[in-house]
Parts: sequence; structure tokens; C-alpha cells
Amino acid sequence: MRNKLVFRIFLSFFLTIMLFGTIVGSLFVLIYAKNTIDNYRSDFIRKTEAIASKLSVFFEKKQDLNKENFHLQMKEADLGLGLYLDFLDDIALSNLWIVDSETQTIHVEFGKYNISYSSIPTEVRGAINVAMSGETAVSERWGNSRFNKNFVIASPIRVPDGTTVAVVVVHARSKAMHENIIDAWYVLLGSLLLALPVSSLLALFFSQAIVDPLKKMAVVTSQMTEGNYTVRTGIQKRDEVGMLANNVDVLAYRLEQASKARAELEQLRKNYISNISHELRTPVAVIRSSLEALCDGIITQEEQVNSYYREMLAESIHLERLVNDLLELSRLQSPDYSIAKRNIDFAAVVEDAVRSCRHIAEHAGHSIRLHKNFTGPIPFYGDFGRLRQMVVTVLDNAIKFSYPGEDIHVTMLRERNDCRIAVTNVGQGISEQELPHVFEEYYKQDSENNRTGTGLGLAIAKRIADRHNIAISATSVPGAETTFSFELPVGFAEHPVQKACESRL
Repeated sequence: MRNKLVFRIFLSFFLTIMLFGTIVGSLFVLIYAKNTIDNYRSDFIRKTEAIASKLSVFFEKKQDLNKENFHLQMKEADLGLGLYLDFLDDIALSNLWIVDSETQTIHVEFGKYNISYSSIPTEVRGAINVAMSGETAVSERWGNSRFNKNFVIASPIRVPDGTTVAVVVVHARSKAMHENIIDAWYVLLGSLLLALPVSSLLALFFSQAIVDPLKKMAVVTSQMTEGNYTVRTGIQKRDEVGMLANNVDVLAYRLEQASKARAELEQLRKNYISNISHELRTPVAVIRSSLEALCDGIITQEEQVNSYYREMLAESIHLERLVNDLLELSRLQSPDYSIAKRNIDFAAVVEDAVRSCRHIAEHAGHSIRLHKNFTGPIPFYGDFGRLRQMVVTVLDNAIKFSYPGEDIHVTMLRERNDCRIAVTNVGQGISEQELPHVFEEYYKQDSENNRTGTGLGLAIAKRIADRHNIAISATSVPGAETTFSFELPVGFAEHPVQKACESRL
């Protein structure tokens, strides 16, 4: 297929160049032939008229000459004119006749011999008749080839009073003209033969220049169909072929990214299933083992029975929380799940979350301190309940991982168009290696304080923040402070249509 394409392009270029050269060359030769014929005609007319002008001097005295010895007496009457006529005998004008208007005598080549007027061709007699009326006449006829043309020029010989007394008839020889035109055709043919290798090389060069990039793109797309998306064409051109190659490279890049994302998603799905299985298996196994012990009568003491009941209750609560978190995360991950947004006061969201967590913090021996650098509301467009859940999740983590007796600080700093909310606690902290993964599903710190954690809380908070165009981040110094921050734009929704659009992702 590739060779066919090269051949077709090569043949197109070659035929175009040769056809163009043939047409232009033929037009040039035709124009040259026409101009050559016109020039020969004009030149013979000029020469014939010049001869007629010279002979007009002799015919002023012709009444004193003997018509039978015309040529000899013409020389004796005027020696200079006679020599001129002898010279005309030798120039390459082919045949030259003088037709006497009175005697209708045809003097062939100045008296060498005479022929009768009636014996000459009809078209020549027509030209002579026109010349007798005082005008130069030209009779043309083709020879044995397209450019072999014969001319018969008849020019009047006038005396001073304007009377035509004779006619000069010249049979123009066209051999040289014919040879020049034939030479021009030979030059054209030779030029075309010389142009064959040049046009072939040019056609081959241009066809390869077009096909080579297409070959590269064909190889790249073939590898892409086999799943190799790392290949690139490497073609840099500022034309349609370059645009096509660039589109192929962009497509390969996007497919590569999509392939990586698909692989990551597949790995995430496997991890998700694995983590869910592990998280669900543990409480179910505890509940089952406890029930089997109770049913088999292995545990009979009332204190131990109550302990088993409390353990099963705790595990069922943990299982319920895990299932709820899974459902919540699944809903937030779905683009079809809508959030009921409206114009709210984000400061009220934070204050309500602090009030809800304050008794939990006090029970664990902590205090929550709220700090603000402004008075009044923080206008925001969002879901009050979801945003409160996001802040409560971060506060719950701060309470859970703070050292005993350490206070938790919530700071709200408002600028002109944005606001920053920071939740800071002093505790074990997060290591530098673990910090990038805190918002991933099922990430949990292995600590005594986090035995009941599902590893989904911060992931849910991250999804809520993303739905509200809030930037959530975490910084930590292990053994010292850990801070979770929220960066949010300030402002209410400006139009009901905008509200409806922003309520869905």
C-alpha cells in the first residue's frame, strides 16, 4: 500500500511537470513559427518593393528600347542599373519575374527566357492583377509540411506620375525559414528529454517528502492499536501533515494518560474491595465468634456474658459507622449526586461545628479555642450540613490525636475576597511520608487512639471540600503541631441559574 501511494504521487508530479513543459514548449514553438513566417513575409515584401522602386527608373525610358532584346538594351541604357540587375540574378530570392503591363510579357530572371502570361498559376495571376492596380499583393500556399510556406509577392513598378507600368513578381524561397522552425521543434524535444530525469528526481523527492511522514504516523498508530501509547511521531512541520502528526501525538499522550488513569483506577478498585473486605471482616468475625461462644455455652459467667455483649455492641456500632461512611463516600464520588446549596454564613458553620465537638473535647480533657480577626458573617454558597460535617470530621481527628490536656485552636482569618480556616492541635502528628496520603480512602494511623477509625473520614471531608471549590490541606511537625486548613472564596451566589448549575457537578 505504501509503494502504491508513492507511485501515485510520483506519477502525478511527473505527469504534471511533463504536461506543463509540453504545453508551454509547444505554445512557444507555435508562436515562434508564426513570428518567423510573419518576419519572412514582411522581409520579402520589403525587398520586392525595393526592387520595384529601383526598376521604376528604367521603365521611364522603356519606350526607346527594343522589346525583343529587353535585357541587353536595359543594361546598355543604364550601366549602373544593369549591374544591379545582374546582382539580383545571384541573390537567394528564388525566381524573379517582371511583368510588362502593355505586352503582358513575363521576363523570367531578367530576360533569360520568357513565358506566356496565360501559363502562370491562377493565384499568381490574381496577385499580379492586384499589383497592376497599384498595391503590393501576396499569395501564400503551404508546401509539403506544416511550416513549409511558399510566398509569391507582386509589387507594382510606378513611374513618377503614379502609373503602374510593370509588376515585379518574386517567388520567395522558404527553405531557411522551414529549417529554423524544425530546429525549434528539435530544441523542444531535446529539452523534454533532458527534463525527464530532472522531473523524475523532483517528483520522487516530493512524493517521498509527503509519504515519509505518513509512514511514521502509520507505524505510530499501528503501535497504538496494540496498546503502546508511549510512541510519538516526532514530526515537526507547519503544514497540514504537521497538524495531523501533532494530533496523533496528542492522541497518543491522552491515551497514555487515560491508560495510566485506568490502571490507577483499577488498582484503586482492587484496593477498595480489599480494604472493604478487611474492614467488614473484622467486626463480623468478632460478632460471630462472640455469638458462637454464647450459643455453645462456653461463656456462662454473667460478667463475661455482659462483656461479650458490650464487645458485640461496639463492633456492630463500628460496622454501622463503616457502612454509613462507605455509602457517604460513594454518594459524594458520584457526579449525579446533587448537593443542596444555598447562601449561608460559613462562620456560622464553623461555630456550630465547634459547639457540637466542644463536649467531646472536654470529655477527653481538651478545650477548643476559637479565634477570629473579623466580626460579622462569611458569605458563602454551599450546603450547610455537608460543610458542618467536613469541619466536624477535622475537629474529631484533632481531638482524637491531641496529647492529654492540650488545647485545640480554630482560627478564622478573613481577607477581602477569601477566607482561611485552620484547625491546629498538638499531638503525635503525621510523618512526612504519610502526609500526602491523609486524604486517601482507608488511610489510618496505627495508634491506640484510632482503633475505631474507618480511614474514610478525611476522604469524605476532601470530597465535600472539592464539591464546594474549597482547597483543603494538611501540615504537620511530628510530636508538635498539626494543622488542617481550608481556603475558600467569599461571596453569595449572584443568580438563580448560577445556583442551579453549581448545585450539581
